[in-house]
Amino acid sequence: MKSRLVLIGNGMAGVRCVEEILALEPDRFDITIIGSEPHTNYNRILLSKVLQGNTSIEDITMNTQSWYEERGIVLHKGEEAVAIDTGRRRVRTSAGREVDYDKLILATGSDPFMLPLPGADKPGVLAFRNIKDCNALMEASRTFKRAVVIGGGLLGLEAARGLLNLGMDVSVVHIHGYIMERQLDRTASEMLRKELEGQGMRFLLEKQSERILGRKRVEGLQFRDGSRIETDLVVFAVGIRPNVKLAAASGIETNRAVVVDDYMETNVPGIYAVGECAEHRGIAYGLVAPLYEQGKVLAKAICGRETEGYAGSTLYSQLKVSGVDVFSAGEIRESADTVSIMKYDGLRRTYSKITLEGNRIAGAVLFGDTSQGNGLLRYIQRGADVSVLNVTESGGVAFGVEYAATMPDAETVCSCNGVTKGALMSAVCEQGLRTLPEVRDCTRASSSCGGCKPVVEAIIAYALANGAERGARKRPVCGCTDMSHEELREAIHATAADAAGPAHAESVGTALGRLGWSTAEGTAADAAGSARAESVGTALGRLGWSTTEGCGVCVPAVRYYSALAGAGRGAVIKPYWHCAGSPGDGSARIEASPGLHAERAALRDSVAMSEALESSLAGVVFPTNLAVGVSAGPLHLAGTLAKDLGLAGAPGGWELYAGGSDGRRTAGAGGGAVVRQGELLLSQLKDEDALEISLALLQWYRMSANYGQPVGEWLTGLGLVGVRERLLHPSSRQLLLAELGLAVTAGFAPEYEMAEVFADE
Repeated sequence: MKSRLVLIGNGMAGVRCVEEILALEPDRFDITIIGSEPHTNYNRILLSKVLQGNTSIEDITMNTQSWYEERGIVLHKGEEAVAIDTGRRRVRTSAGREVDYDKLILATGSDPFMLPLPGADKPGVLAFRNIKDCNALMEASRTFKRAVVIGGGLLGLEAARGLLNLGMDVSVVHIHGYIMERQLDRTASEMLRKELEGQGMRFLLEKQSERILGRKRVEGLQFRDGSRIETDLVVFAVGIRPNVKLAAASGIETNRAVVVDDYMETNVPGIYAVGECAEHRGIAYGLVAPLYEQGKVLAKAICGRETEGYAGSTLYSQLKVSGVDVFSAGEIRESADTVSIMKYDGLRRTYSKITLEGNRIAGAVLFGDTSQGNGLLRYIQRGADVSVLNVTESGGVAFGVEYAATMPDAETVCSCNGVTKGALMSAVCEQGLRTLPEVRDCTRASSSCGGCKPVVEAIIAYALANGAERGARKRPVCGCTDMSHEELREAIHATAADAAGPAHAESVGTALGRLGWSTAEGTAADAAGSARAESVGTALGRLGWSTTEGCGVCVPAVRYYSALAGAGRGAVIKPYWHCAGSPGDGSARIEASPGLHAERAALRDSVAMSEALESSLAGVVFPTNLAVGVSAGPLHLAGTLAKDLGLAGAPGGWELYAGGSDGRRTAGAGGGAVVRQGELLLSQLKDEDALEISLALLQWYRMSANYGQPVGEWLTGLGLVGVRERLLHPSSRQLLLAELGLAVTAGFAPEYEMAEVFADE
């Protein structure tokens, strides 16, 4: 029987946590979500775009109704949780509904802070926090023309920009001497203010509101210095207040927000909190990246997975304020202990300041051009030495598209969604995507807070403009041809597909005939010498090779891709392997530790698992020799961490590692021996799941990797998040297993040595 998981709050942080739970344990919980709004989960960050008229409500919806239904999630929209009985483990809603739980997550978010001013209850006083507020503002703009926004932070400026777009006269009232003082220094703030004034906004700074004027509805706003302004609308955008009323009334410890430990658990066992309503080590976060980080930790904790816990986040903002890009992170205030590197360009309207404490990079502010943001954030997070900065003659720091070229594929670009540069490069170079919306929809990069958008755009621009540079992964197969591995594979598959017909047994022969092979098997077993060389040469010539002989690199690659094109179509393809410089015979060599009854600290049956893998992979050929290790326990006696694929026994089940290397083989793209520890993909897997997921991963690898490409290099290009999601998706996994079954049934196995091909040449 499944455990009952209840989520109170249908917002971004809570639902993202549920997504993380489903990725780890899709069948562990019966999930119920209680949401006070009559909508499915939407991106609250983009509400200002809706108000500005650039986006519809449908465009900012993150999870449609069908998403909940397909995952068996019960969603109670438009109902507010009004009571929690922690003893009986039961939640009661405003509709009188009672929902029992085993685990409970509070994700109640925050409420807009409404200043307790006289007259604040008059018609015409609004907030800007949800879809209801957005609709109310749009409706009011059809009747009234003057609006005052109280609050010069990001939310207030976005609301003001939206009201301007709706045709209203807008004034922004701010208690401080410059706007966005939490994110910007005075110079950047003044530049932003001038930009917004040019768009039509007016600013009243260092003004403290005293009362809202009007008889029946809003007519004006009076300040403490005695001045006043006439207006038809007053919009409060002065901040948010964590919604802790339900938790406090239920006996859950609260301070400014709901107090949680490093595993996001409250003082009441089995009750957790995540998002804006959670307070961790005295801090309640309001930015999306920290909230998503919390969700990942909570998902692991609630599923019983190992996690180091949440240690807090480095606060940063990378935003577009009314069309102007701004970025800030870390320490941005000047003091006696800091010095700054600054650059101001009045013509381009750009400004940058990097704050140093001693020789350590401590903070940064960027205005107009934020392409440096992601790189600076990483330096700030690790307290990097100032020597890492490439300071240009003009005082700037070099990043941009040039910086995108230097980023490693494994570097995370979108922290919210865990998207790497490699995944973005693959989306452009391998899937043919060309625009930010296409890449965003495919990878989810920049789909949440949008802060990484400039870097994503830079990587897309780099990928589009430097296709040859991508040749580090898509370079020509060898010196005999200009074709990359991807192009060669596509050409061979296309030829095989063209040849496919009702008589599947003949289709592969037809395909290979078009490529110039002399027989349907690719060679004649009884052919010899020049006749055999001629068939290979004809095939390579038709593929555009510069030499009809080929070489020990390209010939086995052609054989391998031809075999892949034919596997499962009813024909047995016999590729030639193992010439000088080739990746070997493409077999999987499986090593197991002694096992349950012969190994100290053994927790799982490594011998049975290795036998199951060996049986399932018998006769299956891979792009290069594979090393697989199966260890019964955490001592990794089979060298699990240094294998292409490794399984290790743990108290909760199997741990699956991938992409390791002991340094005895060379990397496919870079050359040279590479020592690499495998990445932990999944943990707490049952025997059957561990076997299925391992086989599905290897099948995905053999069908999509380049000939000779190690698992680690292939995995880096895809990104761990995407790999996990596909392997945990039941239908995707079953499809891969079905494809592997076809390959095994087809008897896809090497039968000859490549040396035979060249024996008489």
